[in-house]
Amino acid sequence: MSECAHCGIEDDRSGGIVVGKPQEGDDTTCNVCLADWLSQNTVLSRRESEVAALKLIGYKHETIAELMQSFHGEEKPTKSTVDEYSRRMKDKLEKSVATVNALEKFL
Repeated sequence: MSECAHCGIEDDRSGGIVVGKPQEGDDTTCNVCLADWLSQNTVLSRRESEVAALKLIGYKHETIAELMQSFHGEEKPTKSTVDEYSRRMKDKLEKSVATVNALEKFL
């Protein structure tokens, strides 16, 4: 069973907690710690951060919806809601890149 290098929690899919290695980096981390970091250090909303964390660990939208339902103890979000969060993240990324590119010559 995997353990988060940050908080020590182990996988508990029935509770919506999974531990894995993000696509970047060497530390094994849980989706909760990764979502907290993203929420505090990026422009992503809390729910967008939760989706992003699970995407970075390697999950697809349908599984992300299931894990988030388990974690929050609700019937939502659905896959279509996760699709929407993903779209919003992509929009924010594109705007951020455009901002950096526009300001780069002035910095």
